[in-house]
Amino acid sequence: MHDISYGNAVVLFIITNAGAGIIRLGMIFAYAFIINGVNDVFYETDITNNTDGTITATFAYVHTETGIPRDICYVTLPEGWERSNEEMKQKIEVYIERDVPSNIIFSKNNETFLFFVYSLPIHITDTITGKNCKKVDDGEYWFEKGIVPDYNTYEISHVKNENSFLEACDSKINENKKTISRHVVHGGFVGTKMIFEMVYQSPAGEDEDLYFIINNIRCYNNY
Repeated sequence: MHDISYGNAVVLFIITNAGAGIIRLGMIFAYAFIINGVNDVFYETDITNNTDGTITATFAYVHTETGIPRDICYVTLPEGWERSNEEMKQKIEVYIERDVPSNIIFSKNNETFLFFVYSLPIHITDTITGKNCKKVDDGEYWFEKGIVPDYNTYEISHVKNENSFLEACDSKINENKKTISRHVVHGGFVGTKMIFEMVYQSPAGEDEDLYFIINNIRCYNNY
């Protein structure tokens, strides 16, 4: 995600699985309701296992009376990823030295995992982007959980996808042995108040799946 030399990779976040379920893993596992402080809207998540081996997660704010999504986001993860079970979730939480604030965590193996710090979509009053990405206030918080970071490797990249109206800032760091890298990605969609934050970890140099995921995220609203 380097202003996007990963280019259309980290930034098409969602053009790949347009029919089978394109956002955050899918649609088959457990509906989670969260009352968002507004009685006429509830939060819903679904997970779908696609026939090509990918998975898609769907996140939506739904009108209680009509059952129609007000805002909806689709995120697709490449083949080899899966929704983490409780045992894997606990392993990741031990590794990251805190509870993961997400009801859905994805993993590929013990060293490669992804979770969203905030449910997606989420409404805020401020926009997320601006071409000049700055060091995120909580960047050190996530980078210093479970690894000893090498701040000489700290990088911030701006990501923009005009097709999906996505803009994001990707903060990346390696741990001090340089065998593991961790990303904290803050993103949003131009013209909306929907934002997301994700934490992604993998062996150093194995970022391709992150770029695939970023290129396969899209959010819509029904206003």
